[in-house]
Amino acid sequence: MNNYFFPSWACISPPTRYNAPMPTISPETAVETYRTLSRDISHDEMQDAKTWYASAKCHAHAISFTMNIPLENAASVISAFSPRVQWSRNMTLAWQFATGQTVRCLTISKRNAERATSMGFAALNGMKTNAFARNISGDLNAVTIDAWMLRPFGLKEANKTNYRTLADAIRTVAREVNMTPADLQALIWVRLRGKSQ
Repeated sequence: MNNYFFPSWACISPPTRYNAPMPTISPETAVETYRTLSRDISHDEMQDAKTWYASAKCHAHAISFTMNIPLENAASVISAFSPRVQWSRNMTLAWQFATGQTVRCLTISKRNAERATSMGFAALNGMKTNAFARNISGDLNAVTIDAWMLRPFGLKEANKTNYRTLADAIRTVAREVNMTPADLQALIWVRLRGKSQ
């Protein structure tokens, strides 16, 4: 019989990965942060913000016509391809899908786009993608909270609690500056990214 020697360190269990809980953003912090980001709005910034979703809706109408599906479904197709990509890439993927080309993207994005052709908003379970589809289709009261909207808080993703807090903050500040929630959110996008993409 062979006698094996195991050094003492070989019996130590690997350290358990510790995931720190996601910090909770207070409503006051959310409102003040977005309020600061919406100050001193230039004419060009306001125009860019107010036309962003109108332009996106035009794309949705074109895809609706191309695929012979309702506007809601076309907007949902576009939104399905939005995770982790810039807007220009988002539209490239949506058009590839709409015209039957090969689409190289996240598997879940393509799956959701396929479901969206018949299910519309109901195909999108994510709070961000669902709100984004509604915004694109013309609902300017829905609020899209993506990575750019989280950046001022040092976060890369939002749980349901933080998402609702930030969406409510956008609605609060939007009332203060006499804008729709979607237009204010587009304005903050423009400011954080330098220019709408």
